[in-house]
Amino acid sequence: MITYIEKDKVLAFLCSKNMPEQMATYSLKELLVETDLSFSDLNAILSYFSRNDLISSNSLRKQSPFFQTIVYIEAFDLYQKGGYTIVEEQLTKNLEKLNLELEELRSDFPEKTATLTSIITAITGVIGLWR
Repeated sequence: MITYIEKDKVLAFLCSKNMPEQMATYSLKELLVETDLSFSDLNAILSYFSRNDLISSNSLRKQSPFFQTIVYIEAFDLYQKGGYTIVEEQLTKNLEKLNLELEELRSDFPEKTATLTSIITAITGVIGLWR
């Protein structure tokens, strides 16, 4: 399963080897070695980055030792802010904060609080699957 850690490895590699908004050529072998990913996982991450407008396209081909893409400024912004790790941490902290606020409301609105707590528990479970 691909996690935010693997996405951050690829993001770091792309951003450290290039300037924003410029076409660059990358070594497939070097990227696979540095990130310790399989070709299919790397391909999935690059496709994800392309769909989310972090890179121009995913030109990765198993038969080619190199691939080209443009790394957009949004990727550099995400990388400089801590990447997907920070996104994951912020989400976790926001859910924890929401849970604490629900605990405070429990005495005033027990029925509604129970419903909200079960919804948060379900959301937290789904998020756990993404990790």
